[in-house]
Amino acid sequence: MRTSLRVPLLLAGSLAAFAGPIQFGTQMAEPSPFLLWDLSTTLRPSVGYKTNPTLANAAFREGSFFLNLGAELLLFRLPTGADSFHFYFSADDRRYLDSSLVDKEQFFISQASWRRDLGSGWSVGTAVQHVFVNQVIDLSSEDLGLGISRAAGHGLTLRPSVRYDFGQWWLEAEADATRQLYDEPLDDYWEFVPKFTAGYRLAHGSTLSLSWAHTWRPFDDSPLLTPSRELLPGTNTRIQSDRLELRWRQNWDAAKVWSTTLRGFGVLTRDNGLGFFDYHRYGVAATAQWAPNRWKFSATARASRYEYDEQLIAPDESATRVREDLSAEVRAEFALRKNLRIFAGYELEFSQGNVSPDNFTAHTGQAGVEWEF
Repeated sequence: MRTSLRVPLLLAGSLAAFAGPIQFGTQMAEPSPFLLWDLSTTLRPSVGYKTNPTLANAAFREGSFFLNLGAELLLFRLPTGADSFHFYFSADDRRYLDSSLVDKEQFFISQASWRRDLGSGWSVGTAVQHVFVNQVIDLSSEDLGLGISRAAGHGLTLRPSVRYDFGQWWLEAEADATRQLYDEPLDDYWEFVPKFTAGYRLAHGSTLSLSWAHTWRPFDDSPLLTPSRELLPGTNTRIQSDRLELRWRQNWDAAKVWSTTLRGFGVLTRDNGLGFFDYHRYGVAATAQWAPNRWKFSATARASRYEYDEQLIAPDESATRVREDLSAEVRAEFALRKNLRIFAGYELEFSQGNVSPDNFTAHTGQAGVEWEF
């Protein structure tokens, strides 16, 4: 069901009214080697192969070569006055050449962000973000038990925020409001997420932060489900979750040649019914990056576990659903020139559980060029 996007827009107007008129400086201090407005555009064509585009279990797996075209645009205004602004757009369009089940996948994201320095360590800002997705993704935590499914739709998010910096510390509060519109069979929903973060600045621009977020997601039409997947007519699903995350980003030298990011998180989710969506999720992730001279190498690994409190693996079974996910990525880049790079990467997606659709493996390899102009 399609409804108005009036709430996010009203929130944006309220924040702008609180901060007062936008005050961009009219000129930069002279002399300056920087442009007041800077525009960067990147094209990223690549070719690759994915062993399992549909994320199916072994019985239905088929591989396919693909062509991928990616693009990025960044418009940035240097903060010469109290206000700063940037606009970011990224698009990826992947066309499968051999798959009989998936012909393409697309992901587009655009975000406009504004921030004002109020002085004495205080600042306020807001971001407006639009996402278009047309992909095969895991929807276990937000649909009627469909699990892996093709999702196509648009999402619009407003994210006002306020931040206070004092010494090496900072505190930040955000309040996301999202309207998500999906094509059938997925249901549309609203999502509201207050988030609070406390952070500490370390050497070489490194940071350590702890954040808590509460998500409230009322669906438009989805009825509640019993633990054995029976529909409850005349009801509407509302999901709430709490997420606690600790993140440590460390640059190991002043030039930031070596950097690592570690994070650990826990999620507690509850529905407003008999507990079909109730689960605990916890996980860890690590990223390492090394950028010597014209090379850049990166590696990421993620692992998480879902433990459902009530959801049964089958109507006639007493065991509850359990799932474990693992993913890994490696990437290498080499700069042929200042604005031209070649890259190659590999990605692993692995899931196992006691429900058949949760068991799949996918390997993806691709190589391409990245041209910035």
